[in-house]
Amino acid sequence: MKELKIQILNYRKIEKDLQNLGGVLYETKKIVDTYFKIKNANSVLKIAEYNNETFFLEELEKNQNGGFEIINEKKIEGLDKTNEIKAELKIKFGIKCILKAERHYFRFPQFRVIINLIDNVGEFLILTGENISEEMITKILMIENPKFIRVPFSDLQQL
Repeated sequence: MKELKIQILNYRKIEKDLQNLGGVLYETKKIVDTYFKIKNANSVLKIAEYNNETFFLEELEKNQNGGFEIINEKKIEGLDKTNEIKAELKIKFGIKCILKAERHYFRFPQFRVIINLIDNVGEFLILTGENISEEMITKILMIENPKFIRVPFSDLQQL
């Protein structure tokens, strides 16, 4: 699955626009992402905690269009096992940062849109799917002059 990310400034307006375009809001989650300090600048290693009940170890890699692809995703069974893996990775790599966010998920026939509201970082739109392009942001979602984010969220400072 591929993704493109852009910064947005008024997520409520974007959400209304998405619904007017036929997008269906189907889920909202509280997220805590723990990013680890790995040496490869084109890769990301993180533990994603969804609503403090579902946990994944995720590896992402930068793709040719500047977005990221999940190359490995492993579900972790329970909070205790998550904390154990997190402690091991902290010793091996160190923690780069911990980001807390709320995500709103919208479904379209050929792709998915996520509004990602990251505490102390900013508001973002993530377009995910197999056959996505930058043109989809402007032509289908009708967002003018998008500011594409081509680094992991863990690399962003307060915008």
